[in-house]
Amino acid sequence: MIRRLKWGFLAAAAILVLVLVATKIPKQPQLKLPEGGKFDDYATQLKWGRYVNTKYQVVFPYPLTWSMNTKTGIFESGDLITVEFIGPTQKDQTEFYDGARFVVMIPGETDLDLSDWIAEKHQALPGENPPEVSDTQLNGRNFKKVYTCGLGCFTYYYAMIDGQVYGIMTSASGPQKGELEAALEQMLTKLELGLN
Repeated sequence: MIRRLKWGFLAAAAILVLVLVATKIPKQPQLKLPEGGKFDDYATQLKWGRYVNTKYQVVFPYPLTWSMNTKTGIFESGDLITVEFIGPTQKDQTEFYDGARFVVMIPGETDLDLSDWIAEKHQALPGENPPEVSDTQLNGRNFKKVYTCGLGCFTYYYAMIDGQVYGIMTSASGPQKGELEAALEQMLTKLELGLN
């Protein structure tokens, strides 16, 4: 009889503890879709942030799983910001072989036209193929696209806006290259420079 009372008391105490714990656990907030939005659009929005620099009038989306880096030195005039994904096999103090980068140049003034400016900045080293230059549009703006391979392959996008050259460099490599290139493409298609 005493044994039954002990087990009954323990069972009642356990149920009481479970009820108390359940009432203290915060409930997950219900996600609300933006008006007129679809769930897929909203889920995509949750995975992306937005970089905004009002001084240089640069806006672009970036994956929230990527990191910001202000210490890269890709462009001669300086890098405004680098958004990058570092892959798991990438080693410190080596060439970049596992990950992706989206680097924004600090805009610089020039008296040259854009083609001459690019020819001056992108000269092939001995034994390298000359850079491939083509015209492209990103988010309604005309750009010169420069593809160059030397110690790695890189794609640059340049636009002349009010006498200043704006530049973006992208690169992706490693086992996730296809996925990373798709992310870079999304960033480029929503890129806003100057007074877009």
